Amino acid sequence: MDNKIIYDLVHEVRDEQRDIKKEVTEHTVLFREHIKQDEEMYREIQEINKTLDRNTLDLEKHMMRTDILQENQDKFTETLDSIKDAFDAITKRIEDLEQPEKAKKYLYDKWMKIFKIIAAGGTAFGVISKYLGWW
Repeated sequence: MDNKIIYDLVHEVRDEQRDIKKEVTEHTVLFREHIKQDEEMYREIQEINKTLDRNTLDLEKHMMRTDILQENQDKFTETLDSIKDAFDAITKRIEDLEQPEKAKKYLYDKWMKIFKIIAAGGTAFGVISKYLGWW
């Protein structure tokens, strides 16, 4: 083999090695950047998990308070219902007790109207009979 051919082949291999080294260097840089991005994503995921844990605890507390409020609301509603029932019973009892008084007032008003008519009629009869000389 000729020296020139060997020289060209060595030179070609050297150029290929240089290209490969350049590509390996580029890949190394890209891989390091990728690792940095992975580490940043890992930190962000850790922060997201912490936030999720805090939110989960807050939600559990909120649900517990909501359950307590619902229980209190149910007790309050039951109390209001029992107060309403007691008030209705008292109102009915008072109305039952007032019925005779209402009847008396109604009859009194009716008899007073009749009495006024009779009194007015008697007065008119007296005045007319005096002028006519009946008395």
